[in-house]
Amino acid sequence: MSLRLLADVNIPRGLVERLRADGHDVLWALEQHARTADHDLGRIAEREGRVVLTEDMDFGELAVRHRMPLPGLVLIELHQLEMDEMIARVVSALVDIGGAAVGLLSVIEPARVRGRSLPLKDKPS
Repeated sequence: MSLRLLADVNIPRGLVERLRADGHDVLWALEQHARTADHDLGRIAEREGRVVLTEDMDFGELAVRHRMPLPGLVLIELHQLEMDEMIARVVSALVDIGGAAVGLLSVIEPARVRGRSLPLKDKPS
């Protein structure tokens, strides 16, 4: 299953290229929104229905604490892996997550993928 992704500026070119080659629709912030704040990237992701792919824990805070309505969020925690291993792990995890990425906060770790539902935006009182 292909996903609509917004890859944060910290996502390496090799991973973006691999995801595109695998058929995912990837908007890479480094190409079009390099100086855009995380909050504004989140709005773009929401508007375009894109799951955010990042290594930046700030997106987790925006999604959970501030309840930014992201379609989905995938945090990559693979800093200790070599680039080729990291790319293979992310590709494999995204295959496993598939369409369930929408509505989830997923964390890709070397040995597992953790997931939880994203909180719903607070309703106005």
